[in-house]
Amino acid sequence: MSIFSPKTFLFIKYLGYMLLVLLLLASCKENGKNRDKVSSLIISPDNAGLTVPKGFKVIKVADSIGKPRHIAVGANGGIYVKLRQPINGKGILYLEDTNGDGIVDTQEGFGDYGGTGIYLDNNFLYASSDEAVYRYPINGTGKVSNTIPDTLITNLIAGRTHAPNQLPWTVLVISMSISGPIQMPAKNRTELLVHQP
Repeated sequence: MSIFSPKTFLFIKYLGYMLLVLLLLASCKENGKNRDKVSSLIISPDNAGLTVPKGFKVIKVADSIGKPRHIAVGANGGIYVKLRQPINGKGILYLEDTNGDGIVDTQEGFGDYGGTGIYLDNNFLYASSDEAVYRYPINGTGKVSNTIPDTLITNLIAGRTHAPNQLPWTVLVISMSISGPIQMPAKNRTELLVHQP
């Protein structure tokens, strides 16, 4: 018998996976000025309580950021985190390591809705709430340039027992995998059906 409730166990499990993925992605950041500064990475004491294979080290990239559900990492190394529930009116966080030590130095938030899905391509960040799918333009530095999104799909039906994962990994799949009635602005219907990231 577990000492944790099933929900608590799942939360801890997802948080552990999220931390591991963030650590791996942060360690893979290719930036010419940081390639020779591997020693500047701040390794977490005792590998942040995680057991990792020999030769691996853990860097706690971020902590206390709410209930992260999914992440998307840009070519610039910036990490977009979709939160299940907004914190201070922010449902999407943008995390960035500006000094090359592997730890987030700046954190920005936008999107006043919770949800689970997020996807990043070269031009747009896509995010979903339980009822809708939104799109934000990405600028030349890999950051969201306008925090007022285009609404692509509305009236998705939220599940009662499990939050829906309304945003699969490609926008093309969204248009084919959503069941039930939806409302989509006419200007976006064709774009969603032909979009191939």
